Amino acid sequence: MNRWLLALCFFLIPLPLWAGEWTQSDVAFEAAYLSLHVLDWGQTLNIVAERHIFNEQNPVLGHHPSREQVNTYFALTALAHIAIANWLDTPARTYFQLITIGLEAAVAGNNYRIGLRTAF
Repeated sequence: MNRWLLALCFFLIPLPLWAGEWTQSDVAFEAAYLSLHVLDWGQTLNIVAERHIFNEQNPVLGHHPSREQVNTYFALTALAHIAIANWLDTPARTYFQLITIGLEAAVAGNNYRIGLRTAF
C-alpha cells in the first residue's frame, strides 16, 4: 500500500501545471472537506481501537480494518479528493466539493451520534 501512496504523490506533483485557477471559495470548500475527512479518519481509528464495540461500515475497509489500512485509505482518498477537485473546472469543482462535504458531514455526524470520537 505504501507504494501506491508514493505513486500517487508522484502523480500529484505536476497538478499545478494543469490546474484551473482556484477561487477563495474553492480553497475554503476544500479545507472544509479535508477537515471533515480528518475527523472521519480519527473516528475510524476509534473503531479500530474499540473493535469489540464497533464495526466499520465502509465496504472498502471491511468490518475490522487494521490501523495501517485505515491510515492508507484515508491518506489516499484525501489526496484523490484534492486531485479530482484540482482537475475539475468551475462550476463542476464547486458541485463536487459541496456534495462531498455533505456526505462527509453526514458520516461524521452519524459516527458522533453513535458514540465514536477521534482517536489518533
